[in-house]
Amino acid sequence: MNHKTPLMPSWQQTNKEIVFLLPLPGDVRGKEVNWKLTSQRISVYARGAEVLSGDFFYLVKPDDSTWELEDSCDIGRQLRLSLAKAR
Repeated sequence: MNHKTPLMPSWQQTNKEIVFLLPLPGDVRGKEVNWKLTSQRISVYARGAEVLSGDFFYLVKPDDSTWELEDSCDIGRQLRLSLAKAR
């Protein structure tokens, strides 16, 4: 029997940004993703279900932050969130 383990979000950071990688089902489309970002808080939804939310310890720059939906060989699709650090 083949059991798949649930994929977990991952993140990495540099001096200028934090990048979150969130695994999503392979058939999720960009128009099904919604996010709300302020300098202190983030909420991300895919198909109406919350996939990430929380408060930041340090401020981010919402206007300089982006997201993109990308294909991945390992997991199918993932949401890449690039959050620009305020300092």
